[in-house]
Amino acid sequence: ITDTLKWTLVTGTFVATGNEKNMAIGNFRSDAYTNKVQISNLNSPYIWTDVCIDDISCIDIDLPAFACAVTNTYVIPGDSVFLGRDPEVGIDEDCMWYKLPNTTVAFDTVAGFWAKPVVTTTYVVRQEICGNVKRDTVVVSASALGLKDLRLMTDDLRLYPVPAQEELTLQWTIDGFEKEFTKAEILNGLGQVVGEMELRYDNRQAVINTTGLDDGIYVLALRQAQGPTTGAAQGPGMLRKRFVISR
Repeated sequence: ITDTLKWTLVTGTFVATGNEKNMAIGNFRSDAYTNKVQISNLNSPYIWTDVCIDDISCIDIDLPAFACAVTNTYVIPGDSVFLGRDPEVGIDEDCMWYKLPNTTVAFDTVAGFWAKPVVTTTYVVRQEICGNVKRDTVVVSASALGLKDLRLMTDDLRLYPVPAQEELTLQWTIDGFEKEFTKAEILNGLGQVVGEMELRYDNRQAVINTTGLDDGIYVLALRQAQGPTTGAAQGPGMLRKRFVISR
């Protein structure tokens, strides 16, 4: 490092074995094995340097792509909602955010941000730490009506088996559920619709055939009977819940 006026970034990635308790930063090589460049002879014969440490980040290599337990949320049009985790050096540059249907050009590189959608919008976050790539999908529904009821129904809805294989069963206890939600859509990890179906209810249950789905994590989106007629990412009145396919 020969620049005496500006900051010089020194970065590296080291994966812990799991038994460490401390991390020491410094040069532990002998003088003979340390590369040196003399940038001033005013202090000869002494060789020394000042190093100022600005920031250190210790990041879990298995850090989830999205920090919140509930990835789908609601917002009043014109209001804002925070998505992701608090911005942090070392993580910000590893997270790239996209807004569907665009999955090629990121609109921001940050761990978390304030979103202000005026319509229901699907966001995708791509996180890469030490070559470990993870993605997550966040659906922000623009709706000011029935939020409490939708949350209650989401909590009440049970999906099984876990993981599912050839069939996914929906089960609930709240009266009127089958009248509220008559159609279902299945979204993949990028928020793209990979299946649509009419729900047929029997004794507060409905069964969905999942034989055509590959192993992975999906989102079941249930649309209210009076809701919009196109796309899971359109308008209010959507109930969403995750499920896993594994054979």
